[in-house]
Amino acid sequence: MTFAVIVEPEAKADLLRLYDFLLQRAECVEDLEFADRALQVIDVAMASLATTPERVVVLAVRHQHEADSH
Repeated sequence: MTFAVIVEPEAKADLLRLYDFLLQRAECVEDLEFADRALQVIDVAMASLATTPERVVVLAVRHQHEADSH
């Protein structure tokens, strides 16, 4: 059985911002591939939340080194 996982527009914008950040830091083709893989891993992780017996709402996505992530 799967349940609802709601990704708020702000969280979707965070994902795009983080993706852009990774692309800007890219110094080689492998770094560009890393940015793509990072988004894929996050998507899979959020999709796995659909197996929890409660409704999940993703409000934001933060990089662990961002000042407001604690």
